[in-house]
Amino acid sequence: MKFSKCTAVCLFCMLLVFTLLSGCGTAKSAPDMLPEATPEAPPAPAPEAPPEPEIPEPDETVIAKDTYNGSDFAEYTLDEIVKTIEEGAFANCKNLTDFYCTTTELTIHEGAFTGSENVVFHCYLNSAIDLFAREQGFACIYYDAFSVQCDTVNNGCVGLPITWTAVDVMPGQEIESEFVYTVFLNDEAVFTSEPTSEQSFSYTPTEGGAYSATVQMSNELTEDSRTCEAVPVAEQLIMGHYEQDDDPTATEPIAWKILTVEDGKAFVVSQDILDKGSYFNPEWIKYKYTYWNNSCIVAIRDFNYWGSMPEDPSRLMTGLTEDSVPLEWFGERGPETDLFYLHARFWCNDTFYNGAFSDEEKERILLTTNVNHENHVYAIDGGPDSEDYVFFLSHDELDAYLPTNEDRMANYSTYAENIPLEYGTPGLYYWLRTPGRGRYNAMYVHGGAGVADTYGCDVGHNNVGYRPAMWISVGG
Repeated sequence: MKFSKCTAVCLFCMLLVFTLLSGCGTAKSAPDMLPEATPEAPPAPAPEAPPEPEIPEPDETVIAKDTYNGSDFAEYTLDEIVKTIEEGAFANCKNLTDFYCTTTELTIHEGAFTGSENVVFHCYLNSAIDLFAREQGFACIYYDAFSVQCDTVNNGCVGLPITWTAVDVMPGQEIESEFVYTVFLNDEAVFTSEPTSEQSFSYTPTEGGAYSATVQMSNELTEDSRTCEAVPVAEQLIMGHYEQDDDPTATEPIAWKILTVEDGKAFVVSQDILDKGSYFNPEWIKYKYTYWNNSCIVAIRDFNYWGSMPEDPSRLMTGLTEDSVPLEWFGERGPETDLFYLHARFWCNDTFYNGAFSDEEKERILLTTNVNHENHVYAIDGGPDSEDYVFFLSHDELDAYLPTNEDRMANYSTYAENIPLEYGTPGLYYWLRTPGRGRYNAMYVHGGAGVADTYGCDVGHNNVGYRPAMWISVGG
């Protein structure tokens, strides 16, 4: 079929109009003509797990009801953080015998221990559990019922008593207690006392070893016991150090003989004669008048002689006063008290006391007021009383504490024996502090025979030994 040119144009225009109308009036490129893709939906979220229920932590400050009801343990120690014990917590614990509690503040149900009739509470006096136990009729043993002190730690010896004392007994309680003391030697019982209300007990060892004591206390509230640590006891008292073997590289321990014990103190004298020297010896003065307390050169007369030779007018010294005596050969004068360093009392209370003992040992040495009695045979005054830490025995003390010749015997140490003799007759002697026949003599003892010589020896002679004595506190 053939169309005229005009007809073809008309058909084209109609097609164009149709196309425009089908595009809703908007021209689009080819891609825009494609149908749009539907977007994918996001994945659905996983369902949340339900929260776990909270489990409360156990309250460690509480022992809950019936926690240990019927348990068969024999002892239990309560944790210090526990503040409450509920009903039946320890009920019917038939084997429970010891319940340890150091807590003082505690709330306890009255039925917490029902049926546990064998339990004994270890606690503090007047603590909550103590009061509970008393109300419920349970027995108690108290940590603070009492303690034991011993007066001897390091220096025990045969013949020196050891004293144990119960202290801080039942604080805050006005009740009477009884005590029984058992003494052990090397862990074997050697003595048990009768029941007593006395809180101290003394025992005097008769042989060396390790001594301890158990103190049992009983009263209406409790029965308890304490054992004190063992005390080493030597066969002999050892105290201080002094040169004795004549080897200057070291000093040796000093052994002492116990003369008596009274009122917590002991009177002792050295076992050996430790040194040797004069009693009082300003060697440039002939008549060395002296007491034990002090020299009395001027008190006797106001003149004297130089040296030790027989009296000679050419050696006469005059014008002596308490403030003017020769302090050396033909030299300077000064107070008579300046001669004290030449006196045996100075050796006792200065040289020996400060040189032989430690500060701790000095604390045990008692300052003693010595009454210096006269020589009863020759009626020579003993002079003023003296205060001494260390001293020589008097004749009266020798008779009282060393009554037999055998008791009085003593030997020189090697050091004392080897001291060169300058004045006097060789022999084994030791000084007493009591005057002899005159004020320039002092009594002494023959150490080998134990005989006291009341006439005495010239105080300037150095052939007589030093045997020191002293009072010490027992214990230490």
